[in-house]
Amino acid sequence: MDIETAYKIYSGSNSLPNNVGRITCVQRNRISLESSGGCSFASFSKKVVRDVLPAVGDWCKFENNNGVLINEVLPRKNSLSRKVSGNQMREQIIATNIDLVCVCLSMRESIRLSVVNRFLFGFSGNFRQMLLLTQSDLCKDTADEVVRIKKNLPGVIVQDVCAKKDDLSILSSFLGCGETMALVGPSGVGKSTIVNSLLGYDKQPTSSYSVKSNRGRHTTTSRTLHYCSKIHAWVIDTPGIRELALWNVETTPGLFQHIYELAKECRFSNCTHTIEPGCRIRKALEDDEIMQSEYDEFLKLESERQMIRSTKRIYLRK
Repeated sequence: MDIETAYKIYSGSNSLPNNVGRITCVQRNRISLESSGGCSFASFSKKVVRDVLPAVGDWCKFENNNGVLINEVLPRKNSLSRKVSGNQMREQIIATNIDLVCVCLSMRESIRLSVVNRFLFGFSGNFRQMLLLTQSDLCKDTADEVVRIKKNLPGVIVQDVCAKKDDLSILSSFLGCGETMALVGPSGVGKSTIVNSLLGYDKQPTSSYSVKSNRGRHTTTSRTLHYCSKIHAWVIDTPGIRELALWNVETTPGLFQHIYELAKECRFSNCTHTIEPGCRIRKALEDDEIMQSEYDEFLKLESERQMIRSTKRIYLRK
């Protein structure tokens, strides 16, 4: 396992301490931990629970006295999060310490750009992004679909794959040695099949999508981290997402970056980009610098982002 290279990327250190490991799975009170000594099961101290709940991808310190005990979660360089379901204003961490977020969507039917935009917008952060179009063998005209998606997503890396036919080694061109990629997306788009293909054997449970409803079945129930020697990188498999509620709203999302740059030239700093005079974004729309579909999606998601930001401030003050 290339755990040492991953730790070097995280910390800058050339050596992995014997008492430091990385969390590969979290299930109730039992944690899977990868370290220089191999893979082991671990529990965590009450102090860890009080300070920060461990998540897949975390680096941590542990002691091994009649069992592995995690006593400290090391600082995270980033986290991939969403708001929990319902009305609670609380964070649900999907994975941490990642280098690339890979939004996976199936090509078995025409991909809705609104869905792509929401995933890319909602999963923005201090990491790279790409769109992985899966199950390309189920698409009638893969080339045309890829061209359509790329045309509507300027600046976004787009790659189509078929995990059942391709060896997926092409993914190594998007990852450095020892880096970590998180696969996110709805159920049934082939995330676990991709992991199995990269591993070279069936480790993750998979199931076919429902022909009747044309929807994926919810198979993966926990987040897991795997080292894939085929691409010399780590891959995080995640359960299917039915509804994505925004959480990482403090920083400007990478999607629509060219529109956010235009916003800096608006006459008013609090411009809503709808009716105000001197709006640079509306001027760009009139001059065909940006597409109407881009503008509409930007307004919708940015409005939701600002609403979540305001709501979070209220909750945090309580």
